[in-house]
Amino acid sequence: LLGAGGTPLGPLELDDSAYAIVGGVAQEAVLGGAATLLIAGERTVAASFAGVQGQTNVTVEPGPPVRVSASVLGATGNLTAGVPVQLAVAGYDAAGNAFDVTGRYEFSSSQASDAVEGTELVATAAGRRTVTATRYRDDGLSEETRLTVRVAAAAPATVNAEPVGPSAVADGGVAVFRVWTADPYGNEVGDVSASAVLTSTASGDTISANRVTVQGTGLRLITATSGSWTSTPATLTVVGDASAPEPTPTVTVPVPGPTVTVNVPVPGPTVPVPGPTVNVPVPGPTVAVPVPGPTVNVPVPGPTVTALADPGTLTDREALAPIARVKAAQQAIVLVKGRSATVPALAYLADGSKAPGTLTWKSANPRIASVARSGTILAKRAGRVLVTATASDGAAASIAVTVVGAKPKAAKAKAVTVRSVPKTMSVGAVAYATVSHTPARIAGAKVRFASSDTTILAVDEAGRIVARSPGTAILKATVAGKSKSVSVTVR
Repeated sequence: LLGAGGTPLGPLELDDSAYAIVGGVAQEAVLGGAATLLIAGERTVAASFAGVQGQTNVTVEPGPPVRVSASVLGATGNLTAGVPVQLAVAGYDAAGNAFDVTGRYEFSSSQASDAVEGTELVATAAGRRTVTATRYRDDGLSEETRLTVRVAAAAPATVNAEPVGPSAVADGGVAVFRVWTADPYGNEVGDVSASAVLTSTASGDTISANRVTVQGTGLRLITATSGSWTSTPATLTVVGDASAPEPTPTVTVPVPGPTVTVNVPVPGPTVPVPGPTVNVPVPGPTVAVPVPGPTVNVPVPGPTVTALADPGTLTDREALAPIARVKAAQQAIVLVKGRSATVPALAYLADGSKAPGTLTWKSANPRIASVARSGTILAKRAGRVLVTATASDGAAASIAVTVVGAKPKAAKAKAVTVRSVPKTMSVGAVAYATVSHTPARIAGAKVRFASSDTTILAVDEAGRIVARSPGTAILKATVAGKSKSVSVTVR
């Protein structure tokens, strides 16, 4: 209490009704001279006595966090593929006050193709993934909070077509095609089978909507057009009518002709006769002369002949068949500036066999990461960039490369996920494995595939799986010291 001129008169003991909290909330009060302030922010505490008022300003800081929550700033629904977003972590005290603790956490995604740099996330694959925020404590332990994120496809940029069912049909049969649009990252946008226009390289084929009635055996290429987009040609093989008997080859076999007896006059000797000399021909002996018989075509069942192409020479099927896909062993990799790595990538035909030829590699920004003709990627400066391997007919696969200035703390994977591998396969069937790992930010982490029995199930360095013979085999994918095994039964 201050008197006239500001002279201190001493403290007053006021009852609680003399106090008021200005700008607070209903739950806040002064009890026994102690103010209970719950909501972080600015406050004014006022007191009055005998008509005299006094006040003081108070700044309320949040209490220690009792929980944390990760979020995507500004997101109200699904994210869009290829659009960068900012990640954040908020801490909450016991009173529910929120405060930003983003700087204490590192982010990673369960989707290997996602690029995470600092707090920025760029997701290119549509679907659901888990974003993990990890805090590494000084005592060596770590704390995590997770966020489920759904990513929708971007605007359509291409159209694709493939036959529904086998890529080989009998002459005179019908092949049904599925046609869909995709965004720049390969995510399906929508099915346009009913509206797309199909064309065939075989002039005898008849096309109605997405159905192709084939006439004549051999290979043909089917192309779909939707709007301004034209698909990569799909290969369709037409074989003879399966219900017709196999024709028997005709072999020309010479058959000896019959022996024919022909009377051939042979001049006889000259006999002198008294009187005038007269030359009298005497009939000679009958001689049997063989006459060659005709050549007769006799149908003889022909042997089965296997023709081997010369090494290095393309067969007709390989020369005509377009490349169906290009697959890389992994969709993303993190590299420390100055380091390099090679991610295996291969091109495949529609039947899953390896395509001939080499891939062309290109970096979208060589200043961040360059790529050699062999596919070796060199990290140059911090940032994110797509490195693409393209086949001769345009099929391609991209690898999201994240370049960091310092090696991330995480050195080993905690979990590995293997997708697109069926539990049961038929002999001759082909599948393509995709692998992701958590945390995603592990420098130089590479995916390696192996099969427990390659006579049953074969896998190459890019993750293509081929079912070879009946039995059960284990497919194993290993990343940064962590493995995931999948059992596959071949029938």
